[in-house]
Amino acid sequence: MLRFKPNLLFFLNQEIIFFHVLPAVMDLIKRVMRMISLIRRVIRVMRSSCIYLTF
Repeated sequence: MLRFKPNLLFFLNQEIIFFHVLPAVMDLIKRVMRMISLIRRVIRVMRSSCIYLTF
């Protein structure tokens, strides 16, 4: 019984990592991508407004 416990724990840890950490990481990456696109849009708007202000 004690011999199988570490293997079982390792397997459970792998399952937890695969089903809980992976979706969280994917969500984080999506959020970061969204933030980057938002920042790019803001920079573009600022640049265009600056061009309009200078001319």
